[in-house]
Amino acid sequence: MARGSVVWRCWKCRLNTTTGKCDCPGGKYYVVYYLGEKQTWKPVSQNKHEAEKVLHKIQYQVDAGLYREPEPIEFGEFVDTRWLPYIEGRVKHRVYRRYKEVVHQYLKPAFGGYILRKITTEMVREFVESIKDKRLTKGAVQQQIAPSTVNQALRILKQILADAERWECINRNPALPIAPLKVEEQEKKPLEPDEIRRFLQNVNGGWKTLFQVLIFTGLRIGEVLALQKDDIDLDENVIHINREIFWLRKKELQETETEGQPLWRFSTPKTKKSKRAVVIRSRTLKEALVQHLLTSPANPNNLVFITKNGTPRSPRNVYRKFQETLKKAGLRRIPLHRLRDTYDALEIAAKTPAKFIQQQMGHASITTTFDVYGKPLPEMYMDLADLDDVVFSRKAAPANDLLRNLAGWSGNKVNNGQDPTLTN
Repeated sequence: MARGSVVWRCWKCRLNTTTGKCDCPGGKYYVVYYLGEKQTWKPVSQNKHEAEKVLHKIQYQVDAGLYREPEPIEFGEFVDTRWLPYIEGRVKHRVYRRYKEVVHQYLKPAFGGYILRKITTEMVREFVESIKDKRLTKGAVQQQIAPSTVNQALRILKQILADAERWECINRNPALPIAPLKVEEQEKKPLEPDEIRRFLQNVNGGWKTLFQVLIFTGLRIGEVLALQKDDIDLDENVIHINREIFWLRKKELQETETEGQPLWRFSTPKTKKSKRAVVIRSRTLKEALVQHLLTSPANPNNLVFITKNGTPRSPRNVYRKFQETLKKAGLRRIPLHRLRDTYDALEIAAKTPAKFIQQQMGHASITTTFDVYGKPLPEMYMDLADLDDVVFSRKAAPANDLLRNLAGWSGNKVNNGQDPTLTN
């Protein structure tokens, strides 16, 4: 086997030893190996076991004739010329856009000028510690960077360095030992039945039908805006999800030399499970869709929801209309995606089987359905089968009761029924 050893080195104590270590924070283990008669020292970390694993890998590669010194390429150059072009064709456009934003906003300022193989675990740890206390300016408001954003930057950095290791630009991934920050789970409170009724009373026409689809099917906004009329089978009570829509930025059109082309594009659904048939579980929604499809004008792409010009509605305009309607109805401000949580809560309230909810929402794992979206609902709703019965029941629970935990709660079941004053 090729010669090599693990050595603890501390410049402060001037200590080089294979049998012990000092307590200085700057000390770390190095692997020492030979290529012919040339001795090479490579810093690893303060973890001896990790250093031993690195040494054994190098020794194996040297013995097998596979080892070569990593090329001296800077992090910034590697990301711009190799990693981003590689990843662009392998992920969806919105994912690639986010990767690029994180790289240029966080990673290149921290590591851009460093040679890849010179990046250490300690540097990565210091990077995480430094950005978690930074504040970003958005308009006139300064906001602290959220732990989830820090973790996203760390996750992307790990992926970049893992690919660099796989392409033999580095011998080990120095970011692997760094654990993500703890993220406090925030309650995702959906709209409650009386809030849904108030919301729908304050919106009309095609906008109302669009929001009814979001509330009563749990579709993602990109899936709803990409719906074509042939995707809706009212005889079978099914909406087929075959595509989603996304919008480019004008700058991206300029970069790809496609100026003059429309900003929107069709793409495949988010995951394999996202391509699905969604059952229409609301009588109110079905009636609204019948009326909407009868009155909706023809358009080149046969889309269900369009602007006056016959083009697809943009998510930004949908979000703007959503916030305007919430304000008009006197409801709290929530993100548009919270309507997906609302649908999940309604299905749980209707005592819908968990597997069916998972299939409706297009989740790859059933744990996502309940860990991320699921909310416990009062017992009084658990025997209702139709989503209209949950929303338009004559004796709907008070808003502050709907999300009360089932543990310790007691109440009387109500008769099924629809409030005739609240129907469409």
